[in-house]
Amino acid sequence: MRTTNGNRWAAVAAGVACVLVSGCSNQSSVRVDLNDRYPSTTATDWVTYADFAAVVEVAGDKSSDPSAEELERGEGEVSRSVNLRVVEVLWRGSDSKQPPAELDYAALGWQFRDGDLENLMPMVASDRPRLEVGGTYLMAFTWQPEVCYEGDGVIPAHWNSLGSGSVLPYENKAVGVGEFAGEQRDEESATEDAKELPSDALSALAVGRDAQFVAAMLTISRPGEAEDYGPTPSTC
Repeated sequence: MRTTNGNRWAAVAAGVACVLVSGCSNQSSVRVDLNDRYPSTTATDWVTYADFAAVVEVAGDKSSDPSAEELERGEGEVSRSVNLRVVEVLWRGSDSKQPPAELDYAALGWQFRDGDLENLMPMVASDRPRLEVGGTYLMAFTWQPEVCYEGDGVIPAHWNSLGSGSVLPYENKAVGVGEFAGEQRDEESATEDAKELPSDALSALAVGRDAQFVAAMLTISRPGEAEDYGPTPSTC
């Protein structure tokens, strides 16, 4: 069983793990480094590891209170989950579960410092959207079975993304356009950013195209040999 940069939070929450970048406490946002849950760069990655791909809209979000330890320390994280409404299913694996009409998804939240819960700093990653309310995105999902970690208890079964390459902005029916890394990105900028990606990256091939282009790419792609990326639960 393998993990990609095997962090437990990455395996069970939202396919990512957060590490604060040094020197960011005086910034209006906090940059984080994230680990991918599965390979997610190419169309082959998607059809190998995902159960379905869809256009989704962020219908709402909710936050959770910091822990008592964080409040006492005066710094920590306000976690956040978003409600995703499935607008259109673009592709579905032959043996996958029925895609839901909506789902809750763990997204990047906020950091606070010096006990200040009134001026939260949004957490953003440089390689994927933050998932803002009202935004439209194109995402690939896999079903995460229930797992149990010693000290954390049972993590319920849930839908999860593959990684950074499977969470794409999709505004005005154009892949790559819209909220990315907490900022709005136009097609010209998305095209420039795509030049830094591998030539076979789905997000690069599809930039500026509509969801039906992605659906066609997934339909003609064939799954590779799937490797086991975890998670590796403990006995509770």
